[in-house]
Amino acid sequence: MVEELRTGEKPVPCFHWDVEFPEVFNGDQSGFDALVGNPPFAGKNTTAHWHRPAFLPWLQTVHEESHGNADLVAHFFRRAFTRLRSGGTLGLVATNTIRQGDTRSTGLRWICKHGGNIYAARKRIRWPGRAAVVVSVVHVARERRPACMLDGCSVERITAFLFPRGGHDDPTCLLSNQDQSFKGAVVLGLGFVFENDNPPATPLAELERLRLANPRNGEMIFPYLGGESVNDSPTHTARRFVISFGTLELSEARMWPDLLAIVEAKVRPERERASDNADGRRRKKYWWQWGRDTPALYERTKHMNRLLVASQTSKYRSFTFAANDQVFDQKLIVFAFDDYATFATLQSRLHEAWALFFGSTMKDDPVYTPSDCFETFPFPIRYETRPDIESSGKAYYEFRAALMLRNNEGLTKTYNCFHDPVETNADIIKLRDLHAAMDRAVLDAYRMERHPADLRVPPRLRGGRRRRVLRWTPQRRSRGATAGQTMCAMRSSPVSSS
Repeated sequence: MVEELRTGEKPVPCFHWDVEFPEVFNGDQSGFDALVGNPPFAGKNTTAHWHRPAFLPWLQTVHEESHGNADLVAHFFRRAFTRLRSGGTLGLVATNTIRQGDTRSTGLRWICKHGGNIYAARKRIRWPGRAAVVVSVVHVARERRPACMLDGCSVERITAFLFPRGGHDDPTCLLSNQDQSFKGAVVLGLGFVFENDNPPATPLAELERLRLANPRNGEMIFPYLGGESVNDSPTHTARRFVISFGTLELSEARMWPDLLAIVEAKVRPERERASDNADGRRRKKYWWQWGRDTPALYERTKHMNRLLVASQTSKYRSFTFAANDQVFDQKLIVFAFDDYATFATLQSRLHEAWALFFGSTMKDDPVYTPSDCFETFPFPIRYETRPDIESSGKAYYEFRAALMLRNNEGLTKTYNCFHDPVETNADIIKLRDLHAAMDRAVLDAYRMERHPADLRVPPRLRGGRRRRVLRWTPQRRSRGATAGQTMCAMRSSPVSSS
């Protein structure tokens, strides 16, 4: 067994800390004084690909309370911490995810709740080499509490979020928010898709030919809405279409031979190369079905004509309505709401600050994870009955929609102008004013008396090394200032707006 592990496919090297460093672990004060390192940057999928199937379950076994979705770097933090003596310290270069989601929960959260104290951290450092990554550097002391420095500023404490206040744990998921947000379908195969210039997807001209040849083919072809269409199209119109046999058996799918022939030719060969695990075997067996459908979404929203959607990874946190007669891609987050009051609350700066803090990042763009950003978010009590939230959300949404149509621009380009500090276009100024009115209505529902400008970044938390992403916020205008001379707050990290 040992020989097979060492020499077989994806060999497992053996390393025993106590054997390799007996002078460190045999004494009364067992452990290193300090550990310094730059662990490999690997997410769950990369880690699983380069190791044997049992590797991830083994990590979860040896590191209690760890999550299967955590990046590998969290486990390096755990192992380094357990190898320290009492009073020892570690300093590791980490991915930007070390303070986010499951990676934070697996690594820094557990460490901070088991005798570790983060005493120095720099949250956002652009890697000086060729790799286009943003890293964090974190220093932890075991069973002692040194003075703390966060991004060059002296602070009383540093939490697992790499933030100077609050606790280490995520907020609790709220029952009222359960079964209200969904990820789109995992189609798993471009062979299902009709789209131009993206082989092996089928060109759109073939879609029209199939519909003309047999009108029944249209029964199994649906618009396929993705994040690009939501963010770049002024009407959020799907540019792709997709074949869906749902949960039909193969004998039933044969009733649409033209479509099944396309899937068999373009999808089945790819499925035959799937991994030999439970998911892979299922996908090989049911090659004409998607990788994962969303029946809970369909059941929850079957009586609704439109739904709130947002791209999971996006430069800006933008919500919009989309027709409920299409397939939503896995990179879209779908919310079972069709009212302007919910739109206003989610589009407000309060929810933006919440999502930026508790969400994660992909490279350097915010990622909206429903379990962290939505299910934990406390909506105002009876917000949906407040006419001021409903009316302000409706006014903002309708003006934004008309503005995008006039300019033939989508959400991304519109919000590029919205957050541009030198942009003084009258329509953009009005959109800002409508956004401020919507924010005030939501703030009033929380019975908060603080001015929206209080959500600005505290000057002492701003730093020149961080990404300079501008976010427009309403300010108290100085005497003589015009509506166009509004200020811009700098969101220098996902927690700054908090």
